[in-house]
Amino acid sequence: MLKQYISGLQTTTVNVIASDADLAKIATIMEGSVETYKSAGQGGTAGTLPATLNKKTFILGAKGEMGARKSTQVSFPHVKPASQFTDISASIVGQFTIGYEPDKVQKCDYAKMKFDA
Repeated sequence: MLKQYISGLQTTTVNVIASDADLAKIATIMEGSVETYKSAGQGGTAGTLPATLNKKTFILGAKGEMGARKSTQVSFPHVKPASQFTDISASIVGQFTIGYEPDKVQKCDYAKMKFDA
């Protein structure tokens, strides 16, 4: 796993299964400071997958400065089949942060379903 830092902020984490030499090569092309980690193992217990996945994708947004809109997309690989849009939306709106500026934390004002799979 590679963690990238630009101006002291963690901008991205890249999970790559590769040799140490390959990870070092990838790290040289990334901007800023890059730290390399090895995955020691996966925790948790094995679960059973449902017959069909109930994936939900939402567009989350908020009004920014001078009426400009900021938005992002979030996907949930599987939600409980009994969950309705109103339940999910109530859990998201006002809770999720829009944008990447650490000094301008803004919660989303709305959630719109992009697609239902």
